[in-house]
Amino acid sequence: MTKQEIRTQIKEKLLQNKHQLNFWSHKICKNIINSDFYKSSKTVYAYMSLSDEVNLCEVIDDAILKNKTVYIPKIIPGTSKMIFYDYSKCSVKKGSFDIMEPQVQIVTENFENTIINHNGEQVLFLIPGRFFSFDGKRVGRGKGFYDYYLQEFLKVNKKNVLLAGVCFPIQIGKQVPAAEHDIQMNTLFTCSK
Repeated sequence: MTKQEIRTQIKEKLLQNKHQLNFWSHKICKNIINSDFYKSSKTVYAYMSLSDEVNLCEVIDDAILKNKTVYIPKIIPGTSKMIFYDYSKCSVKKGSFDIMEPQVQIVTENFENTIINHNGEQVLFLIPGRFFSFDGKRVGRGKGFYDYYLQEFLKVNKKNVLLAGVCFPIQIGKQVPAAEHDIQMNTLFTCSK
């Protein structure tokens, strides 16, 4: 199957199971919060979910309570780039693609200068996707935002970063067509059906 065929198939499965998504999100958030890597990470990169993505609000709230730094993305309009901002230092409202985003003025055109160097500190990076293979290959929505960002992020942060795909149990399978630029996940967070 092509990536587009996978996206279409998963969209249908998510619609058929929409009554389960909140329940699954809660279970997945608990799995993340109870994981050793989350517990020992001072920094968490998260996302604000669309209605058919795992809702990470429980993780974000827990991380803030535990004095972790949480970053969420803002899309740079008209590009395939995004910048992550400290969640506790900005307000959020609907932005690009109706995603909740930080309400900040983008003041730089030099995207690479916005990547934070965490100096080897442990970082948990939670990444949405349309579909994942058991070995961590990912199919996104096709815009390339995460692949582009992660390529640059991993140039600056070469160690102690866990790239974790986050998905519902119906979004995992054996094989994913992967391109050379696709970033592979180190692990997946999901739940049983």
